[in-house]
Amino acid sequence: MAVIKSNLQTGSEAFAENKAFMTGLVAQLRDRLNQVRQGGGPDAIAKHRSRGKMLARERIERMVDPATAFMEFSPLAAWDMYDDDAPAAGMITGIGVVSGQECLIIANDATVKAGAWFPITGKKNLRAQEIAMENRLPIIYESRQWAENGGLTSYGRSLSDLDRRAATYVDKILEGAKPGDLPVEQPTKFELVINLKTAKQIGLTVPQRMLARADRIIR
Repeated sequence: MAVIKSNLQTGSEAFAENKAFMTGLVAQLRDRLNQVRQGGGPDAIAKHRSRGKMLARERIERMVDPATAFMEFSPLAAWDMYDDDAPAAGMITGIGVVSGQECLIIANDATVKAGAWFPITGKKNLRAQEIAMENRLPIIYESRQWAENGGLTSYGRSLSDLDRRAATYVDKILEGAKPGDLPVEQPTKFELVINLKTAKQIGLTVPQRMLARADRIIR
C-alpha cells in the first residue's frame, strides 16, 4: 500500500493560526446548532409540553430505529432571517432508519410560530422531497394528504381540528374582533396515518405496534 507523505508542519505559526481559526468556526457552528435545536424557545416548548405533546425532534428520536443515526439536513436554514424568529425554518428534515428502511423524514416544529411556514420553509421542504426522489427514499411527513397521495406515513396536526378552530376565528372577526387581538393557539389534536399500499410497494413491513397507534390506515 502506498504511503501518502505529508509536508504539514504542525509546529509552524501558520498551522497554529489555521487551527485556531478552524477551532473557532467549529465552536461557532456547534453554538448555532444548539440554538436552533431550542426551537421556538423555552416558553413555547413549555406550552407545547403542557399539552402532553412531544417536540418534533423527540418524535423523530422515537420514530427511528434504536442505535441508528438521524442525518439532519440544513439545520441552519433561515439563520439571520425573519428577525431570527424561524430557527431551522420551523421544519426538521433528514434521513433516518425506520424498521430497517432508510426514510426521508419531514417534521414541522410547532413551537416556531405555531408551525407557520415561511418562504424559506417551502424551499427547505421542496429540497427534502427532491433528495427523496433522487435517492428513491420513502417520505414520512406530517400532513395526512401526503400519505393519502402515496407517501408512506404522516403524523401531524389534525386538519379537521384546525379547520374548526379557523372557523371560530373567522366568526369572531366577522363579529368585529381584530385579528391581532385574537390569541395564538397551538394545535392540540394530532393524527397518525399509514399507507400500507406504499409500504407494500417498497417492501417495507410496518410494525404492529405502529399500526395499533394509527388513527387511519390506507389499505
